[in-house]
Amino acid sequence: MNLFETRPLLVLILIDVETKIILGTVPTVACGQMLMMGLLNTQMSYLPIQGAHREKEWDAYDFDAPDIYYTMSQSSKIAIAPGNSVSPTIIERRRLVRQRVNYLHTWEVYCKGSLARFQGYMSDGVQAFIRTELLSGWSSSYIQEYASIHDISVDNAIEELGSKVRSIGMIEARNWAQYEKIAQAMTRAADQEALERLMKQGFDILYYNAYV
Repeated sequence: MNLFETRPLLVLILIDVETKIILGTVPTVACGQMLMMGLLNTQMSYLPIQGAHREKEWDAYDFDAPDIYYTMSQSSKIAIAPGNSVSPTIIERRRLVRQRVNYLHTWEVYCKGSLARFQGYMSDGVQAFIRTELLSGWSSSYIQEYASIHDISVDNAIEELGSKVRSIGMIEARNWAQYEKIAQAMTRAADQEALERLMKQGFDILYYNAYV
């Protein structure tokens, strides 16, 4: 697997703590965190694959190959796992990781896509700045400037800005809660049928019963 070819900053991996066996790669930190909730004694690590001096080394590994198991030491050294360490428990844990991660990542993408419908020109940085300025009220030079730009009173500017950031915050917080509800259930799903049911339930929550 040519990890170096796409040149991401790093590759995230999930490791069985007891055996140090790599259970698989994970696409996002959120996916890794959820997988750890459902599989105890696992930890997330990473490979800084943009280091050009290790290109050949990274290219030699295929962490998602069906019949190859690797271990990772504390110094990030990768080796083929000893055969006697690949127990039926490890095989099952890796199966669950690979099955669950496909649904967890898909669910994360859909949640982010749903949230994108409501994201406008106001960036996270601007939202944080406005929330800080609202604490100052009338004494905020920005709020006074906003009122001047929009040709409204300072009182109206405070009310308008407060309404905007509260609305955005509520949408984002609701989206996060919806994501977490289904993702946490996915970390406990034992088979694909259960994951499919959860994905359908997630769509119902996200698109049909969302109060936004």
